[in-house]
Amino acid sequence: MVEKLKGIYAKYRIGVNLGLIWLVLVISVVGYSWYTTHKVEIVKDGIMYQAANNEIAIPIVVGIQGKYFTTLGGKPKRFEGQIIVDDDIFPYTIHFHSNMGVLLTTYGSTYGDLHVSDEFDSFTITISKLREDARSKGWSSSNGWIISAPAGNRKEAVNLSNKLLSKYYRYIEIK
Repeated sequence: MVEKLKGIYAKYRIGVNLGLIWLVLVISVVGYSWYTTHKVEIVKDGIMYQAANNEIAIPIVVGIQGKYFTTLGGKPKRFEGQIIVDDDIFPYTIHFHSNMGVLLTTYGSTYGDLHVSDEFDSFTITISKLREDARSKGWSSSNGWIISAPAGNRKEAVNLSNKLLSKYYRYIEIK
């Protein structure tokens, strides 16, 4: 009888140990996916341009400083830091969905949307402007303003914008 109880106890102990190992493994994977942090200090030359207006291509310097957190698959999940557009500095905590996050000004209004590459080394900002009804802000693919970096000319900026915007907007193509 004692031998039988020892055998049951040994099986129970092995089962508990395997369960604990699985629990630790699951917690580790989930924790890794939530807290994988990368420091980022990027200063890129970019181009600010207006969609459908080939005459406008304004050189601009954009910087991103802070840290971003990625998912287990390496996709950007959250950014904490500041974004510098020429001389304007915007402190942000941005939560990404399909590599897109909303940029808010210090007064709580929308500056635009930030679209980033998986590596967080190239980005496009769609700038929100006051709409004709003067009640809300938004961006239009037909005549909206865009900043893309890195880019040396309008053609490079448009190509980068189309690549990054396609992750969030399926049927938009900037010309």
